[in-house]
Amino acid sequence: DTGTMHLAAAGGLPCVALFSARDEQGKWDPMGGPHHVIRKSVPCAGCMLVQCVERDRLCLRLIEVDEVVAAAEDLLRRVEAAA
Repeated sequence: DTGTMHLAAAGGLPCVALFSARDEQGKWDPMGGPHHVIRKSVPCAGCMLVQCVERDRLCLRLIEVDEVVAAAEDLLRRVEAAA
């Protein structure tokens, strides 16, 4: 969830976006598509904490590397197929 992600999406580039559950779901998703947004459901979603001390960033720790790689590979396949 960065300004760079929003600039890429605005330029028509597909993004793999990783989000914590800190804020409401979908609020900061990249516009347009196709994009892969990865966000985990946790009981503390919407906490709005700047520092997650109690749960040690559980919502981010639940995101698996393999899941992110699979999302990136899927987007690359889609882009190549559209070319």
